[in-house]
Amino acid sequence: MTALDAELAVSADGTTVTLTVTGRPAATAKVAGDLDVAHFAGALDRRMPADTRAGLGRTLFDAVIRDETARLWAELEEDGSPLRLRLHLPPPLRALPWELLASGTDRLALRRASTLWRGVPPRPGDPIDGPLRVLVVVCNPTDRQVLGDEELAGLTGAAAEHPAYAHVEIVDGPDRDRLTKEIDRLRPHVLHFIGHGMPRVPGRAAALAFNWVTAGESRGTVWELPSTEIGLLVSEQWVPRLVVLNACRTAADPLDQVGGVGEAFLRAGAGAVVAMQADVESPAAADFAAHFYRGVFAGAGLDRAVAAARTEMARTSGDTGEWAMPVLTCRLDPADVLRTSFRRLPDEIAGLVGRPEYAMMRNFLDHASGRRDAWWALDPPEGEPRSLLVVGGRSSNPHKPTGKTWFTRCCLLTYFLRGYRVTYVDVGVPLARPDGEPARTKTWLHVLRMIREACTAPEQAEPLPASAFAGFEEVFDRLAGTPDGAAGQWWRFDENRPRAAEHRDRILDAFRTALAAAAAERPHVIALDNAEQILPESFDGAIYPGLLRPVGAGRGGVRVMLVGKADWLAERLPVRDEAYWGPLVTIGDFQAAQMMRLARDYCRRRGFDFHQLERVFQVMSEVEPQTWVTRFNEVLVALGLIRAVES
Repeated sequence: MTALDAELAVSADGTTVTLTVTGRPAATAKVAGDLDVAHFAGALDRRMPADTRAGLGRTLFDAVIRDETARLWAELEEDGSPLRLRLHLPPPLRALPWELLASGTDRLALRRASTLWRGVPPRPGDPIDGPLRVLVVVCNPTDRQVLGDEELAGLTGAAAEHPAYAHVEIVDGPDRDRLTKEIDRLRPHVLHFIGHGMPRVPGRAAALAFNWVTAGESRGTVWELPSTEIGLLVSEQWVPRLVVLNACRTAADPLDQVGGVGEAFLRAGAGAVVAMQADVESPAAADFAAHFYRGVFAGAGLDRAVAAARTEMARTSGDTGEWAMPVLTCRLDPADVLRTSFRRLPDEIAGLVGRPEYAMMRNFLDHASGRRDAWWALDPPEGEPRSLLVVGGRSSNPHKPTGKTWFTRCCLLTYFLRGYRVTYVDVGVPLARPDGEPARTKTWLHVLRMIREACTAPEQAEPLPASAFAGFEEVFDRLAGTPDGAAGQWWRFDENRPRAAEHRDRILDAFRTALAAAAAERPHVIALDNAEQILPESFDGAIYPGLLRPVGAGRGGVRVMLVGKADWLAERLPVRDEAYWGPLVTIGDFQAAQMMRLARDYCRRRGFDFHQLERVFQVMSEVEPQTWVTRFNEVLVALGLIRAVES
C-alpha cells in the first residue's frame, strides 16, 4: 500500500496545530498539555523506565492530535494507509523528543511501512550522478569511549554489500585546514561525523569537538567547529546533500533557539541532516549507522532508511529509547536527497556484480583515495579526461600482494556504472605455445591477441562483436601471414623479415584504429593487469610507442589502465612522456597502525564476530603488525572458520 504524505504543523506561536493529508481536507486544533522542555528532560535516557517514556510519547501525541485533528486521525486509522508524516515545528518545540509520539501503545516512528521526519515543506531534488561520494570524519580517533572503528565497520560493510554504489573515504582527527581540504577534494554527497557534540553553554555556540577525548590520549590538534562557522565549509561548488552527525546532542539544543549543529548545516544549504537529540552511547551510534547505511546503499529514501534503522535498534536493544534519538530533518524530499542514478540499467549492473570476480569484491579492503584518483583520471568530475592511467603496486611485505588486481576490478566496476564499456585483460595468464609449453612472458603480439580475445569474450560485461576487428585482421593477414590454424589461435610474425618494423607499426596502427572505431559511440576502458609479464623489448619497442603512447596522447574514446609492479613500470615508462601517463597511482601497503580497524572491517564483511577474534588479531598486531596487516583470510583459514578456497 502506498504511503500517504501528511504534515503535522505547529504554528509559530506554538498554540495551533494543523494536520494535512494528501487528498483530504486539513484539520486544525489548539495545542494542549504541558510542552515545557523541562517536562521531557531525560526522556531518552536509558535509565528512564519504559512506561514513563511511553507516557511522554502519549503526552506529545495528545497535545497535537485532539478535536478536529483527532477526527481526521481516526479516519486515517480506519483507512489503514501508512503515512509519511512530516513534523513542521517552531524553534521552541524542536528540542522535544517528537520521535516518541505514541497513540496508545502504537509508537508512530516504529510503525510498519510508515515514516516520521521533520522539516519545512520539501522541494524536489535532482538525482545524483553516481557513485555516491561519502566522507567519514572521525573527530576523536583515539577516544576509547567512542567506538569509531565499530561504526566505520558497519558503514563500510553496508557499502560492500553494493559494490561501487558508493565511494567511501575516511579522515581521522583532522585539524581545521585538513578538514577543509578533504571536503574540497572529494566534494562528498554525504558528510558523516563520528565523535562528540558539544551542547551550547551560555555565551558559546554549539560545536563539534575534534581530538578531544574522554578516555585515552589525544594525538592531534584539539579544536572545535562551532555551529556559527559551519557555513564556511560550503561553497558555490559544493553543498552536501546529507550530513550525518553521529554525536551527542547535535539535533536540538534547548539553549539555542535556532537549533544546534544540525540546524546550522541546514541553514548552510544541506539537503538533509541526521543528528542525535540526546547523549547517544557509542554502541547505539554504531548500530544505527550500520542499519541506516544498509538502507541508503540499497537505494531507500532517507525517511525509510531511518525508519528501518530505528526498527532494528528497537528489536535488538529493547525499549531503551535509543531508537528515538536519531532525528531526520529535510529540506529536500527525503526520497530525493540521495536518489542516485547510474548510466546503466539495473539488470546490467546486477549481471556484472553477480559474477564471482566482482561479487568477491565485498571482501576487498579498499584503497579509497587511490581509487578516487584512478576514477577521476579517466572520468573527472570536470575538465578533460586522461586516456592513459598507470597503476603501480608496491609492497614491503613479501607475504602479501598489494591487491592491485582487486583495485583494478573495483575501478572497472565504477567506470561501468558511469557508462563506459570495460574490458579486463590479465597479461599474467600463461598462453599455450605451439610446442605445448606455456608462454608466461608476452611479446607485443601476445598482448594484442589477449586484448582482442578479451574484448570479444562473452564473459566480459559488454563484449565487442568479432567483426570489430575484421579490418585489423585483414591488415595483419596481409603483413604478417594468416593465423596458424583456426582464426583467433596462435599468430606469428617474423621479426627478421624485410621491413618488419614498418609492418609491425602498421599492424599496431590498425589495431588502435579498430579499438577507436568500436569506442566511437561509447568510451572503452581496457585494463592491462600484470603488465610486468610483457617482455621489456616488446613493451619498449612496440606496446608503449605503438599502443599506449598514442592512446595517451589522443582524445578518443579508448582509455587504457596499465597495471603492474611499480618498480617495473618506473623502469619502462619514459619520463619525457609523463604528461601522457602521469602521475602514477601507487597501491601500497596499509599502515600497520590500521590493522585492528581493518581486521574489524574484514570480519564484519565475512560475517564473523570480531570480538571473539579480537585477542588473536591483537597479539599479531603487537608481534608483527606490518607482516600480518590485511592477511586476515589466512587467520580465518588457520582457525578453521573458512576454507582456503574461499579466501
